Amino acid sequence: MIEEVSADGAGQEFHKTLSLGNRVNAHEFLRWQFIEGKGNAALDHLEGMFSTCDVIEHYGASWKLKVSRDDHSIGYLFGLMEDIQA
Repeated sequence: MIEEVSADGAGQEFHKTLSLGNRVNAHEFLRWQFIEGKGNAALDHLEGMFSTCDVIEHYGASWKLKVSRDDHSIGYLFGLMEDIQA
């Protein structure tokens, strides 16, 4: 995650705060790290299941994804998302 706390990374707000010599709230940083880690693990899982998996939007703990249907039904896709949502 250290590479994400950069001017161009997902943790750019933390980078900006630290670059100004300010402190960041440890609880918020750990929460962000946990969410990013779990989200990236879920994306890795989905990328292994579908021929395409693109992140359309990501903000906080929410991701908007576009995945290929491949040979799966719409019901299967929605069920899969419910299963991995947590």
